[in-house]
Amino acid sequence: MRTGAVQDVSPVWSWGLPLASALVIGVLAALLPSGDTYELLLRSEYGVIEIATLAACLAGFVLSVKLAWRGPDLPYRTAFRFYMVVFAAGFFFLFGEEASWGQHYIGWETRGYFADHNTMGETNLHNLTNVFEQLPKAVLHIAAIVGGLLWPLFLARRYQDGPEWLRWLMPTAVVVPSVVLAIAFRVCERILVWLDIEPAYTVIDNWKELKEGNELFLVYFLTIYVGSLAKRTALAAAAR
Repeated sequence: MRTGAVQDVSPVWSWGLPLASALVIGVLAALLPSGDTYELLLRSEYGVIEIATLAACLAGFVLSVKLAWRGPDLPYRTAFRFYMVVFAAGFFFLFGEEASWGQHYIGWETRGYFADHNTMGETNLHNLTNVFEQLPKAVLHIAAIVGGLLWPLFLARRYQDGPEWLRWLMPTAVVVPSVVLAIAFRVCERILVWLDIEPAYTVIDNWKELKEGNELFLVYFLTIYVGSLAKRTALAAAAR
């Protein structure tokens, strides 16, 4: 299916949102001196990266619930609605984990098992063990590379004669900018870690703003995909 403003999400969202976010992060990182303001705006739970991630999770959750509740009249409608329930649950989980299930904003004290085992002293799962932290990220990166880069840029052309549901289910090129930026942030962060370059302003988090930026653009990838899915499935249903 040909992408564009008519048949897919607007370039404002597919290109404008991720590029503007990367520009804001880059400008703040380059211009702000080390200190409290830098930590607040780029590294804290109230910073621009964290708030943008939570907002994208919330938008993805709302879109997924809407599609699950009022899914278009297309083949495999029941399976599609279940698919969107899984997405809604995933966005809910991501939102909760990012906000430590409200702890960052309500401010309760971590107790019990989480206090004993959570490496950051937070009420969430992803800081309990490396499995909870690394496995979901690895799966999401694979999905982003295969579904967000290889499919729309190369594989979709080879399967133009595939089943109709495959054409409206798979991601389109609108997710590519977010995936490219997610990979770029991750590669930069890994190179700095491998070279053992430590930022002068911290001895705890090695280039945290790059890691958090990577997560932000992965969430953008998911949210833009669901928005694209909403637009394209509605058009596909209307054309039937």
